[in-house]
This record gives sequence, structure tokens and C-alpha cells, in this order.
Amino acid sequence: MKQEPRTQFKTWRSSRDPAWIHQQSARISAHALGLPIVNQAQRVGIYLSTGREVETDTILQALQRRGAAVAVPFFRPDGYELSWLEDRGELTLGPFGIREPVEPHLADPADLDLIFVPGLAFDDDGYRLGYGGGHFDRLLSRTEAVRIGLCFDGQRTHTLPREPHDMPMHLLITESGVREITGDTAAHPRPEGDPS
Repeated sequence: MKQEPRTQFKTWRSSRDPAWIHQQSARISAHALGLPIVNQAQRVGIYLSTGREVETDTILQALQRRGAAVAVPFFRPDGYELSWLEDRGELTLGPFGIREPVEPHLADPADLDLIFVPGLAFDDDGYRLGYGGGHFDRLLSRTEAVRIGLCFDGQRTHTLPREPHDMPMHLLITESGVREITGDTAAHPRPEGDPS
């Protein structure tokens, strides 16, 4: 059910020029870093971009400069976990060619304030199309953190196939700006003290 759109969006993304990816990623990073919820978060999960994903290094470095604790995925035989990333922590390539800490320091997803999420595509209700391994879905199921999807406008679509375990994003950021997901699919956490 998900294989056809997965192939479609992989093809679209692989056709993008690396310079275009870099330019649009810079715009996406600027939108993300302009959000109060990002600037106030103390414990942030973020993926280390690879290939033609939205690049996350600018966001990661800005978070570290202001003293936020940053957690990134790393591979274990039973699936991905999160590791706190030291300011000058050394990185290596994991088994799928994704950067990860050389010496992981296990982080509990439940401790995060927000998490930046990759995807091949996202739909109007905030649901994502992943790469098929379910790794990020399992991490998301273990946290109440605000979920922020990062993608290019060309990875947006009206609707995607869904499964019961799929979790929608609270916010979606593309080069065009920030979209807050409304409705029952992604109830956005209320600020403390908000009586509504």
C-alpha cells in the first residue's frame, strides 16, 4: 500500500540537485529557528541528514550554541535508539550510511521537548511516509514531544496510506514556511497555564 508512493517520492527527491537541496534546506532551517517553541526547547531530538534529505546541521549547531541538549539516532541490532550528542562528539557512519555518535550516550525519547522528523512525504493531516523500516515510528511512540516534520514542498501530498501505529506531526516545515496541523489527528500540546 505504501510502496507506490514511496517509489514516487524517492524518485522525485533523487532528481533534485544537491545545490538546490542545500539552498532550500537553508530556508527550512531559518523557518525552524524562527519558532519560539524551537528556541525555548531544552531537550531536542533531531536526525542527522543524509543524501537528499532536508539538511539539519544548521539547526543542530544553533541548538547546541544556545545550550540545548540534542539527541540523535544511532543504530543498535534491535533498531534505532537516541543518543545525546556532545558539542564536539565524534561521528561515524552507521550501517546504513547515516552519521551517528562514535560513543553513544543513551537518551530516553520520553525526556524530549520536541523532535525533528524526516520523511519521504507528509500529507495534509501531518502523517508521514517513512523509509519502510519503522525505526522512527518506534522512537515517536515512546515520546510526548512536539513532532516537527521537515520536508520540501514537493514532498507534500493531500493524503497518504495510514496504519494504526502511524503518528501525525504537530508542525510541518517546508521552504515555503510553517504549517500547524489542526484537527483531531495531531492535538498540539497546550502551553503550561493555558486553560483552553
